[in-house]
Amino acid sequence: MVYPLDEEAEYVEMSLSDDHRYLAVFSVRDGSYFADLVDADSWTSPGPIELFPAAEKMTYAWGSDGSLAVTNHEGYVAVLARTEDQENPYEIIYSGEIGDDADKVFFDDEMIYKGNSTARYQYGIDTGLAVTAKNGKAALVQNLLIGDPGLKIRTAALECIVIDESGVTYRGRLKSNLTDLKYDMREDEARAVRELIDEAADGGEYSEMVKYMIQPVRNENWSSWEG
Repeated sequence: MVYPLDEEAEYVEMSLSDDHRYLAVFSVRDGSYFADLVDADSWTSPGPIELFPAAEKMTYAWGSDGSLAVTNHEGYVAVLARTEDQENPYEIIYSGEIGDDADKVFFDDEMIYKGNSTARYQYGIDTGLAVTAKNGKAALVQNLLIGDPGLKIRTAALECIVIDESGVTYRGRLKSNLTDLKYDMREDEARAVRELIDEAADGGEYSEMVKYMIQPVRNENWSSWEG
């Protein structure tokens, strides 16, 4: 099978949905990000969907129900949901500015770098963000940031946001027995933890110690609509 490329677009990333049913082809054209949801069996699609203005970085996360959440880390978020329509298998629930730094709170901005790449645009896959959509609404669930958001330290507590076509309709936190929602790390504490984690990732002397630190299981968050 052959997928036709747009000669005017710059392609950023391709990614399969969790059930391997659709392939998301991300590209930039005329200053905007686009996502083309391609049927992985027939290699057909209704065409690219415009998401939001292009920026240097883009992060996305698949939901187990085939939903897809994307951000450009500059205040814009798009959420797409799978439909029952074979001709138009995806619809946009919301695409636009989201406010309240929600793009930073719910999406991590750790980019994937490819050796010898000359691409202008970087991308990341957010394995800690859970996404689900139903009846025109989408829920995003993520571990709670603590301390300086720029240090990217998250606790076992969870934060949830609900989005529909008008934007954010609900935002709240789920308490965990492993953490205190009222506690917020001092900056020096957060920086010390960040340094330990970064040094361990590089194989430093604290790598064994970090193995025993309590950290949320970032790739097992899950959410679904009931009713």
